[in-house]
Amino acid sequence: MLWKTIPLKSNCSIEILDKKVFFHSDINKKIEYIWNLKKRENPNLFNGRVFTVTNLSDIKITGFWTEYKFIVAQMKNHQFYQELNLQPLAITGLIRCPEGFILGKRNNHAIYMSNYWQTCPAGSIESRNQDNNINLIDQLFAELQEELGLDKTYFQQPILINATTHPETHIIDLGFSLKTNLSFENIRHHWIDKGNTEYDELICISNPITLPNPIIPTAKNLIKEILK
Repeated sequence: MLWKTIPLKSNCSIEILDKKVFFHSDINKKIEYIWNLKKRENPNLFNGRVFTVTNLSDIKITGFWTEYKFIVAQMKNHQFYQELNLQPLAITGLIRCPEGFILGKRNNHAIYMSNYWQTCPAGSIESRNQDNNINLIDQLFAELQEELGLDKTYFQQPILINATTHPETHIIDLGFSLKTNLSFENIRHHWIDKGNTEYDELICISNPITLPNPIIPTAKNLIKEILK
């Protein structure tokens, strides 16, 4: 299936609509059933607010806040998209260090695409501290701190590059370029000492021809665009 990617303007903005979604009671029962199953598999799952897209262009992203459990249900059962019609917005960054660029291998307990390699950090656009506004750079740096234990002071200003849509789950990944003077060894030490368990392994790639498999197409598209 085709993973569609479009380039974005570096000053691409986000418009947040005041919208709520309502579903038939039968759909809600199925959503709750799937959510409870996933909670038993991963008790740390939290039904926070995440952002879903209604319209995407190179200069503006429009959407609204919804509950994470709806996204989980749609990821589990792709047929729910006809009812839910959700396109959750996510964020990822390609870290470029002096030796090359960094990829992380998603752990085998990941709710989605476990054991795949991807650019890191990565995560959903979520309402942190119940804030209604979205600052993409702040979201990216928050993921960086949580996943790899790296402070934003180690990095130059991130640059927004593109958006890639997952064909089955309809997730839209916003891809950023992240540049640092830290060595890969320093990055790895921060990850081991202060990062979370999102990734089982980190690697540094100097040659984009030698990418590991399986790899999320978002990562391949972002690498290709940044290193072209």
